[in-house]
Amino acid sequence: MFLLLTNLLHVVSEDLPEYQKLYDEKLSAIPGVQRLISTIVMKNVVPERAYPIL
Repeated sequence: MFLLLTNLLHVVSEDLPEYQKLYDEKLSAIPGVQRLISTIVMKNVVPERAYPIL
C-alpha cells in the first residue's frame, strides 16, 4: 500500500528563467517531493471569475 498526495500550486512569475529558478531551488528541494509536473499557461482561455476557486 502506498500514499499518493497530489497538490496544485498556482505560480505567477516574472519570466520563464525566474520560474525555472523557483522550480530548481525551492520546489524540488521540498522534503518528500519525488516528482514535479509543470504546465506553463501562455494566455487566459477563460475570463477570470469574480471569485477565485479555492
